[in-house]
Amino acid sequence: MREPDGTVRPAYADFAELLDDLSIESLVTKQAAAEELFRRLGITFAVYGEGGSTERLIPFDLMPRILGGAEWELVQRGCIQRVKAINIFLYDIYHDQEIIKAGLVPPEFVLLNPAYRPEMHGVEPPNRVYAHIAGIDLVRTGERDFFVLEDNVRTPSGVSYVLENREIMMRLFPDAFAGQSIMPVGNYPERLLENLRAVAPSDDDAPVVVLLTPGRYNSAYFEHVFLAEQMGIELVEGGDLFVRDGYVWMLLILREDMPRSLHHCYHNLIGTLDELAGKKQLECRNLAGQTYARLKYGRIDRIFRAGLHEFLTSFIESNNTLGQQIQEDFLMIPAAVAGAA
Repeated sequence: MREPDGTVRPAYADFAELLDDLSIESLVTKQAAAEELFRRLGITFAVYGEGGSTERLIPFDLMPRILGGAEWELVQRGCIQRVKAINIFLYDIYHDQEIIKAGLVPPEFVLLNPAYRPEMHGVEPPNRVYAHIAGIDLVRTGERDFFVLEDNVRTPSGVSYVLENREIMMRLFPDAFAGQSIMPVGNYPERLLENLRAVAPSDDDAPVVVLLTPGRYNSAYFEHVFLAEQMGIELVEGGDLFVRDGYVWMLLILREDMPRSLHHCYHNLIGTLDELAGKKQLECRNLAGQTYARLKYGRIDRIFRAGLHEFLTSFIESNNTLGQQIQEDFLMIPAAVAGAA
């Protein structure tokens, strides 16, 4: 925030003036409020150790890192150039390997690398893009000097914390944003979705995008849920996907957390039937419980071994039987009552 001689850098001038009007006690209160917001929103990440994993709050610093317009323009151009170079490099090593032939990169650095996939040689990715998302870790060493610490282009994570960080910062320091020309970050999910759709096969006018997660025990699971919700796409695990006829298919009928899944629908149906029936023991509730158990304890691999068509046919029959039983239990007047009337 300050030059070596103690003067405030131009980009920090307004923020420094704001800080001068705040006491240490006020800053401590704001820091505690930020941590409470993170805790309430569930913004955590898992840290794995010998004793398992623990959930920790994402670190939050009240002091922002502010870059002036010219500084950001330099960083932005450099990052764009670097990501383009990475994609060109990847395309070359999986095609003509000119960089190896020219002696610029020793072949063993590539061909013997555990991450090198020979089966990808000659494959043409859409728009020649391999790294669709990049997280570039930078270290600042001088006024206009930035060094790359690491290129995260395989499974980069952390952008959800950037978005939530900005949101909380705006709550705590609304005056710091007033009258300032600050680059937005809130449109990131929309741009990410556009980027992913842009690399879909060219013959698909309405590509389906999903977010693949290892599951709720992954350290970045909060981010996976956050981004899927923000983009309005499905969050899936490996077991929800299968390949058939050259396409990747998604089967979510057994996922309890999917609002449109059969599992979720039957879970809600049972709750509704219990409310309507009260203490009565109704046959429709028993039938719903049996079908729900099949969904809850069913496994995708077993369903496919037995036959997906057979599973769905059986389910439709059970569903129809349940519908008829609900009609009998709730909508039809017993004969004895009708005769008495």
